Amino acid sequence: MALDPRDRWHSSHSALLEFNRRVVTGLMERRGLPLGKLARGRYLLKRAVEQRIRTSRLAAAGQGQQALFALPDHVVVTPDAAFRFDPLVNPAATFHEGAWTPAKCYYARMGTMNGPELNCAKELDTMPAVRHWVRNGDSGQHAFSLPLAGGNFFPDFVTELTDGRVFVVEHKMEKFRNDPLELEKDSVGLHWARRSDGQCRFVMVTEAKGWPPLARQIAAALD
Repeated sequence: MALDPRDRWHSSHSALLEFNRRVVTGLMERRGLPLGKLARGRYLLKRAVEQRIRTSRLAAAGQGQQALFALPDHVVVTPDAAFRFDPLVNPAATFHEGAWTPAKCYYARMGTMNGPELNCAKELDTMPAVRHWVRNGDSGQHAFSLPLAGGNFFPDFVTELTDGRVFVVEHKMEKFRNDPLELEKDSVGLHWARRSDGQCRFVMVTEAKGWPPLARQIAAALD
């Protein structure tokens, strides 16, 4: 399993996505502007952000640096290009030891998982919509990753659904809505899925108090 180099995102694309998220979050939290008002003024906001990016590009060029927010002209996501199930290469570096024998794990051995991640794997294993799943690796060229502004993000699970779509799942042991890094991961993952023309899905799930059961969170992401 590997990402096709032709379809790798540039880190600058993730930087721009995170920049936009922080702009909106800052306006809502520090200025007290409601999301509805920002939506109504989205064209003015777009022009303001574009002007800020142009200023940043000029400043970077003046210092002899590469423009921080340069975007590739065209980004296409397809299941085949984004992720491949390779029967000869397990992306996991270490393997889970335990009595559970899954029915839908793509490999004979599962990658290492903690207790909550194992709970998530068991939910995926029982879902009728899942054809097979893998515990993703934490690094390496054979593991699936998405770029963040400050490095790569390796989600916990990659599944192939019975309808052929690729479904990526990241499990968090605690709430992540107030953690900037986790918000960035969620934002990039959802954006990656949106650019797939419906062929890929992404979800962050958690067993934190107050959240729906894992099975419901996973199922909701497939609707």
